[in-house]
Order: sequence, then C-alpha cells, then structure tokens
Amino acid sequence: MSLGRHLRRAWRDPAWLPHAVATTVKIWRLHGFWGVLSHVDPDRFTPERSSSSAYRRWNRLYRADRQENARGALAGRAPVPDAGPFMSILLVADESRAETLDAAVGSALRQAYPRFELCIAIESACAHAALQVASGWAQADTRVRVIAREGAATTAELADRALQAASGDVVVMLGADGVLTEDALCRLSVPFIESPRMRIVYADEDCVDMAGFVHSPRFKCCWNPELLLSMDMVSNPVAISRHLAREAGGFRAAFSGAEQYDLVLRCSDRVEADQIAHVPVVLYRHRSRRKPVPSDAFLEAGARAIVECLERRSVAAAVTAGPGRTWRVRYALPEPAPFVSIVIPTRDALALLRTCVDSIRRLTDYPCYELLIVDNGSAEPATIAYLDALRTEGHARILRDDGPFNFAALNNRAVAASDADVVVLLNNDVEVVSPGWLREMVSIAMQSWAGAVGARLWYPDGTLQHGGVVLGYGGGAGHAHKYLRRGNPGSQGRAEVIQDYSAVTAACMAVKRERYLEVEGLDAVNLAVGFNDVDFCLRLRERGYRNVWTPFAELYHHESATRGSDDTPERRVRFERELAYIQKRWAGMVEDDPAYSPNLTLAAEDFSLAWPPRATRGSRRSGAAPVPEPPQ
Repeated sequence: MSLGRHLRRAWRDPAWLPHAVATTVKIWRLHGFWGVLSHVDPDRFTPERSSSSAYRRWNRLYRADRQENARGALAGRAPVPDAGPFMSILLVADESRAETLDAAVGSALRQAYPRFELCIAIESACAHAALQVASGWAQADTRVRVIAREGAATTAELADRALQAASGDVVVMLGADGVLTEDALCRLSVPFIESPRMRIVYADEDCVDMAGFVHSPRFKCCWNPELLLSMDMVSNPVAISRHLAREAGGFRAAFSGAEQYDLVLRCSDRVEADQIAHVPVVLYRHRSRRKPVPSDAFLEAGARAIVECLERRSVAAAVTAGPGRTWRVRYALPEPAPFVSIVIPTRDALALLRTCVDSIRRLTDYPCYELLIVDNGSAEPATIAYLDALRTEGHARILRDDGPFNFAALNNRAVAASDADVVVLLNNDVEVVSPGWLREMVSIAMQSWAGAVGARLWYPDGTLQHGGVVLGYGGGAGHAHKYLRRGNPGSQGRAEVIQDYSAVTAACMAVKRERYLEVEGLDAVNLAVGFNDVDFCLRLRERGYRNVWTPFAELYHHESATRGSDDTPERRVRFERELAYIQKRWAGMVEDDPAYSPNLTLAAEDFSLAWPPRATRGSRRSGAAPVPEPPQ
C-alpha cells in the first residue's frame, strides 16, 4: 500500500491512523516482535494475514506442548482411558494415492489413544502398489482391516463399505493424502467421554509439504449452520457416532466427491447443536505444497447435497455458486412480501440523511417498505424543511423526540410505533450500494430460526467496516475483518459468505418485529449508546435464534459521523460503564466467542494468530486442553 493511499485513508477516516498505531502498540505489548510480524503484511502495512513463517513458529511454540499433554488431557477427563469409545478410522485407498497411503496408515497406527481399529477400503483390482501397502500393514498389525470390494467403485461406495464393516462406537474419516497427529483420537474422544449425548466432533487442520514445513492453518469456529451451507466448514478431521452415520444412510454414491460433506449435512439434521463439538487444535494435516482447493466435482455434488438438505427442512431456497469456490443459498421471500419499516434515527446532518434516504428510494428493489425517521431534536431549518417535505409527500413517517440522545430508546420507540412484519435499524450515515440489499436481509430474517441479520458495510475508501461482530475485541466486541480491502476474501473466505455470528451491528440490522418485542428491544437503561446491538443479538441467541451476517447486502457506512467519537471525558465515562456492563452480563461469550477461534487474536480485527492461543471452556468447545504459556 502506498504512502498516498495511507494519507487518503487517514483524511477520509480520521479514526484509522490512531487505531492503527494503538493496535500496533497493543500487539507489541501483548505478543512482542513475533506478534507484530504475524499481523503486518510488509507489502501493505495492514494487519490482514499471517505469514507461513509466523505460523511455523507459532506451531513450534504451542503445538508441541499440546501434543505431549494429549494423554494427560484425556486422563484428566475420564477416570480410565480404556473407558473411552472404541474408534474406527475409515480410509479409502486407490491407485492414484498409493504413494501417500503408507504415511496415512502410519499416522493412524501411531495414535496415543489405545482403543481403535483402522478399516482400509480398497478395490480388489486396485493397482498392485496400493493393495500391497494395505495388505502389508494388515499382516503387520492386527488393528488394521482391509475391506476389498469386487469391481469398480466410487470413493463414496468404498467409504460406505468401510463404514458398514466398522465395529467402533465412533468413526473417523482419514483421507489417503492426509495424516492424523498423534493426539488426534485422544482429543476427538474427549467430547464423547464428557457427554453421552455427543454425536459429532470436528477439529482444526493445516497442511504439510514434502519438506515437513507446516502451512495454511484452518482454524475453525464452533458449529455454524449457515457457514456450513456456504462451505465445508467441518472438513477433516471429523468423528461421528457410527450408529448416527448408519442411521442417516451412510455414504451415498450419488454424491461421490462430496460424500463426507453430504453425510455431515444429513447427520446434523438428526441432532441438536449441543451434540456437536469443536476441538480447536490442529489434528489433521493434508500432505500438500499448496492450500487445498475444492474441486469442481466436490462443488457440484455439494450443491446437490445442500438442495436436498433444504428440501428435507422444507425451506424454499435456491443454491448457486458463491464467490470463490463456495456456495450461496438464496432464501425465497414469502408471498406476499413482508412489510418492512426502515427505522432511521437522526439529528440534523442533512447531507448525510439526504444521501441515506435518496439511496434507499433510488436503489432499493424491495416492493413494500416504509421509512420511519426518528428526529431526535433537529434544529437546523433546512433539516426541518426536508423532514416536513418527506412527510407531506408521503415518502416517510416522522417521529419527533427532543430528549437526550439514547440510540436504544429512539429505536425502541419507532419499533413500538410500527406495525411491520420486519424492522430494519439503519444509521443515517449509511448509503445503499446494492439494489437487492433489503430483499436479501428480509428473506433471511423471515426464516423460523433467524434472529438479527446484518449487512456488509464498507468505508467510502473501499475497505471493510463491518463483516460481522466478534466478541472479545478490545475486551468487548469489534468488527470482523475490519479494514479488509474489497476483493480480499478474508480468513478462509469468511468475508464473502453468509454465516452465523454471535452479533451484528445495528448500523444496518433486520429482524422480525415480533422477535424484537420478544426480547424487549434494545437496552435503553444500561446501554444507551454503545454495545446495545451486541446485547440485543446475544439475548436473541439466548432464546435459541441465530444471528446471521450476509455479504450480499452491501452499503457504505460513514461510521459515527453524526454521533462523534468517544473522546470527551463524559463520553469516555459512559463508554467504560457500558463496556463494563457487557463484560459482566456476557462474560462467558466475551471470553470465548463461538463464531471465532481461540487460536486467533483479539488484539486486532483481522483473524491473525493469537500469541499465545486462548484456553477455552470445555463445556462448549469440548476437548480443548489449557494452552501453555510460551517459553521465556
């Protein structure tokens, strides 16, 4: 990034430069030189991604201790290790992967966990090298079983043959081009030991090249249903109850190429969210020089699996290709389309308000909505005349409120005065970019499971302002992928796909009015200005609703242009009070956001590495042992 671009950004967004400096200082104090190095891209001077060299150092510092403590983690959670589930590792072998088969089998047999078998499914007519490797291991180790199938078979058919032959309580899929870490089964078994109800457990993964260098970590979040419909967020490794896998129909030949993804979708429909656990530790490694990319066959079969999944759930939606190599679910609107109230609090700032209103009226292609503007004491004659004109011409309803600025109370009053099916909270400093923004948000908000729906908000210079809210940033909450440049897919492509987040910003938020009232709206007593949207979303989540962020509703956001920054003594006191409230009210969530990984930093909003990773609470993450401090 050039110096000129830095200067232009600082001019357009005065908060950016102090934010960048403060972030760098904070990272230095918390994590030292290597922490700063992992955040800074030397070509762009922006904290957007972690380098391979930084990840290798991170892996050396933290992974070794985790692996050595694998037996201790297991023993600490179960009275007797032998009481853990018997596990069947399923491996499909074919002639194209004969050269990597030996490494995959070897990694399985080196497991620290004692109770397992390895089921290798292979065609009886397979190339001599692959068959010889499989047979050799079976002769050398009684834990290895070779399941040969006559005639040609797809990978899905071979995998299902192994599943049907497996005798374990839990099955774990292992690709012939992958390896399990020595503590993989230990850690995957822990959630099953902790809870008899557990049915699906998955963990993190990375890659290792031929020289033994690790790269491309994939640090996953907790169970995220909308993200799963956008990409294979589970992938490898995944452990599934054998009974559940068979009950769901096993691996199906019609979905060969994405047979494991299809099975996970079907299994997840048969269990509750608390029966699925994530272990935030790398337990699986792809043997590859490059980051794995979904194949065309996987994307095509996966799209068909999603279509079938939505049909099972009786959800009207279409599935199309998404950005990069992802999928996009387009939910259908009910007929007739729900009526929407767009609530816009304002005080003077005519230029911003006019831009906001004009962009809505000019670009929005949604058929039935109203503008409900809450005038919080505007005094400028031009603003008052503009609002009167909107009212007279029937373009907006105007509610007058001359009380002190209380963002939560202003929105609550407007929602109470509305009779719409859906309400959209919208800042007056927001400008519509995509014509389909409202259609996209309302179609998601109308789903039976949906809470609040957030949009993708851009700064005018083309960098990202809001990509979802992550709890824990700054001790409270912050914006995912903040300052990411347009066109950059973000960490694991998450800046470009629909997904669940714990919270979204009320700068542009859609929610069914009945659900807004169900949780009694925004908290106007404890959170008059800040964090009220976070608290609101978490109360929706507490009721069982899921908050969703979609990148397919796009708007510009001139952040806090009318409210101002929290730099006066009075505002700083108010901010600290509201921050303390959110930290106390939602302590567990702020410490460990389920939509984020404890292996990623809270010192910057860029999904880069945490130095060190944070320990997580076993009750929700499951299987995660405490992380040691780095050596001095």
